[in-house]
Amino acid sequence: MPNQPVFLVDFNELVEPRVVLLSATDQREDQRGQMVTLAEGMRVLVSEHDVDEHGEQDDLIAAGTVTRNEADGWTKNAKWSCRIDERGIRHRSDGLHLDDL
Repeated sequence: MPNQPVFLVDFNELVEPRVVLLSATDQREDQRGQMVTLAEGMRVLVSEHDVDEHGEQDDLIAAGTVTRNEADGWTKNAKWSCRIDERGIRHRSDGLHLDDL
């Protein structure tokens, strides 16, 4: 299991090309059910359940850094977001695992 917390996100909630919303509060439950206190600059992993063209599970994964959400409009109630690193969002089938990020 990776050292960084892993959070389930909705990549349809991208605020900008590599920024996804994380939380409206300072705490968020990770994939293991642990409460994690979010902080500026914290390294995290984000994941979304997905399937391939054959209906097999092939989750989307990305690594990034917690940043304060400063966007307006529909995202203004979120306090924290994740800025995804230059490797972007990928499928696990690309030969990657959360431990590799």
